Amino acid sequence: MTIALIDDQQPILKLYSAMLVKAGAIKSNDSLYTYSDGTEFLTVIQEEPSKFDVVICDQNLGKDQIEGLDILRGMINVGFQGKAILLTGDNSDWMKKQMEEVPTIDYVLKGSRSEENNPYVVLTKILNTYRKQFNN
Repeated sequence: MTIALIDDQQPILKLYSAMLVKAGAIKSNDSLYTYSDGTEFLTVIQEEPSKFDVVICDQNLGKDQIEGLDILRGMINVGFQGKAILLTGDNSDWMKKQMEEVPTIDYVLKGSRSEENNPYVVLTKILNTYRKQFNN
């Protein structure tokens, strides 16, 4: 699989990358691209909508940056056909409604302390499900 990971904080990008490899969610034959700027990522996806199988994007990319949901909407508008995962700390009804309006989105709630809802565990399960879909 070809995976894009988007977060505005470089240390978080490195942490997620390492943890997903350690958890077995990212395999040795996968390609992982990291982006700390949502606008830069959108430029890449506009040029080649089929470049990624999976996009994992943080919702809050910091001040003066586009939000994760807007990135995912932009991807769909240019013909992205892959899967998308939104990372968010917002569990509000408003956020849930927003995510329901954007097709192909799964979301992972950050900050959970329980093992079954641990973001890395949930991401690993989702990515392994995607892997099975892509291999069929």
